[in-house]
Amino acid sequence: MATNITRDFTSALTSGWSELGKDMEAKHWAMFKDKFGFRPGTKPDAWPAIAEPSPSMTFDLGTDGMRTRFAFGAVVDAINAEALRVLRHRLR
Repeated sequence: MATNITRDFTSALTSGWSELGKDMEAKHWAMFKDKFGFRPGTKPDAWPAIAEPSPSMTFDLGTDGMRTRFAFGAVVDAINAEALRVLRHRLR
């Protein structure tokens, strides 16, 4: 089931994903900002950025080559599956 934060584009969300409460969300955003130097800018001279760790992986979420919302949904599903795989591996 999709939440108001995570969208379900083409298939049911993978089990294990859930919406955080406001306090927990604030706590994890603070940890993320501290660890990665997150900059939430909205102007060209300060676009959002992080200090990317090494090794790291970047996913292109551009939709230029996507002809349907189902194609974009397949990309989102693949990214969710990879993120869950990595998190499960790291938490062992």
